[in-house]
Amino acid sequence: DRLQWIAMGIGVYAAVSWAQGLAAKDPVIFSMIFRCKTLIYLMAGMATLLFMMGAFFWKIPYLQRNYGVSASEVGAILGVGSIITGLIGVLAGGVLADRLRAYTSSGKLYVLLAGMVGSIFCFFILLTTKQLYVAYAATLLLGLSFSFTIPTALTTLNDLVIPRGRATVSAFYVMLVTLSGPALAPYIVGVLSDALAATGANTGEALRQGMLWAIVVPVAGIGFIVLSIRHIESDEASLLDRARAL
Repeated sequence: DRLQWIAMGIGVYAAVSWAQGLAAKDPVIFSMIFRCKTLIYLMAGMATLLFMMGAFFWKIPYLQRNYGVSASEVGAILGVGSIITGLIGVLAGGVLADRLRAYTSSGKLYVLLAGMVGSIFCFFILLTTKQLYVAYAATLLLGLSFSFTIPTALTTLNDLVIPRGRATVSAFYVMLVTLSGPALAPYIVGVLSDALAATGANTGEALRQGMLWAIVVPVAGIGFIVLSIRHIESDEASLLDRARAL
C-alpha cells in the first residue's frame, strides 16, 4: 500500500508541476487546454472509462478463477481475438466518426459515447454471465467498443487546439488517463477483492465483486461526455478567436 501511494503521489506531483510549468512558459496553450469546457469534460469522461479499463486488467485471473480455464486457453482466445477486434474497432470507429463529422460537429463524440456505453454494457455482461462462451464474447466485444473511443477522443482533442499545441494536449491526455486508469484501478480492485476474500468469499467471487464496483465510475462519466457534446460546437467555432485573444 505504501509503495502504491508513494508512486501515485510522485505521479500527481509531476503532473501538477508540468501544468504549472506550461502555464508559465506557454500561457496560450495552457489556457486553450484548461479553459476549454469541451476538452475538460472530454478528458474527465475518458478518465472514468480508463478507470474501468484498468479494472479490466484482472480479466484473465477472473476467467481462470470462475471458470477453471487454463492460462494458455485464455491467452490464445483473447490474444488473437483482441488483435482482430482492436484493429476493426479503431479503423471502423475512425471512419464512422469522420462520416458523422461531415453532418455535425458532435459526430465524433457520438461515436465515442456509443463506444463508452457499449464498453460498460459488455463489462457488466462479462461479470454477470454464468456461461464461459458468453464471457469470452463479452470480453472481445468490450475491446471492440473501447477501440471506438481511441481515435475519436484523440482527434477531438487535436481539433480544439491550434496546431502547435496538439502534441501537448495529447501528452496531457495520456498522462491523465494513465494516472486514473492503469496507475489506480488495478490496485483498488485488488484491495477490494482482498477485503472481500478476508470475509470468507472465495477468490473468484471476491474478484468479481471488486471488478463490478469499477462500473460505477464510467457510468457517472457518461455525463461528462454528454456535457462535452453540448459545448463542442461553440468551442470549435470560437477556436481561432480564442487563440487570437490569448
